[in-house]
Amino acid sequence: MTRYNQDEGLLGLYSTFVTTAQAESFVAAAQLLELSPSTLGRRIKKLESVLKTQLFTRTTRQVNITEAGQRYLEAYSGVLSQLDSIEQDMASENSEPRGTLRVSIPNTFGRLHISPYLGEFLRSYPKLKLELIQKDNFEDLMQQNIDVAIRIGTLSNSSLRAKRIAPNIRRLVASPNYLAQAGVPQWPADLQNHQCLHFSHLSQGKKWQLTKDKVTRKVEITPTLMCDDASALLAAALDGSGIALLADFITYSHLQKGTLVEVLPQWKLNQSDIYAVYPNTGFLAQKSRVFIDFFAQKISAALLF
Repeated sequence: MTRYNQDEGLLGLYSTFVTTAQAESFVAAAQLLELSPSTLGRRIKKLESVLKTQLFTRTTRQVNITEAGQRYLEAYSGVLSQLDSIEQDMASENSEPRGTLRVSIPNTFGRLHISPYLGEFLRSYPKLKLELIQKDNFEDLMQQNIDVAIRIGTLSNSSLRAKRIAPNIRRLVASPNYLAQAGVPQWPADLQNHQCLHFSHLSQGKKWQLTKDKVTRKVEITPTLMCDDASALLAAALDGSGIALLADFITYSHLQKGTLVEVLPQWKLNQSDIYAVYPNTGFLAQKSRVFIDFFAQKISAALLF
């Protein structure tokens, strides 16, 4: 336990309470805290007075925690544990990151922009162990004990903290062969006469929204292929199967090489951002910070083309 044990303030009282509850004995708790039993008893009475609640029932032979005391124990054990963790991390701020880091990343994005640099990252931080969870569904970070997640789109969960890493620019793309055979769309409405390759996780459903000069058009599409894996849509687009709505982080190398070309380039799709998100605990662990900083640099460099 930390220095809060020796504090007569509220945190010190809670620390005394937790130690007593865990020891199930005033005498044993007093020994652990290097206090006299009378001092420990005075602190417990003071806390009960502050809370206006009896925390323990006492007999000459044993101490039992009350139902109300059990609720406080569950709540404040976590608080004190977090304070201890913060102290330890701050004390070792200049030491190497260590421990296990759990990270959630989207499938295709992870393969393209995280996996190629994992070896370099682990060599840079040899005392760190990394556990990756690759899926496109959003995980509950607190429930799944995830330290950091990469998320793409518009953030809606205000309980998370976020660092913007890069813009997520999306375009309509197709292979030159497909356009040579099917024709080049001139207006958004023309998309209804084309084979469309659609990412099934898009929140707006089977609609593509395009904007030009403050004019917005929503196009209802009937997908030739609908899939929850953007890599499959990319492969289909490269093979000439139709027009796909895909992000630059997937298509940029193919646009540079000309194996894909942008369709309706003057019409823009709704844009979003790529974020690193983490639980809003008030403190970012060093192991999470180095991961975010390392991959933010890699991702932003790769997408500036």
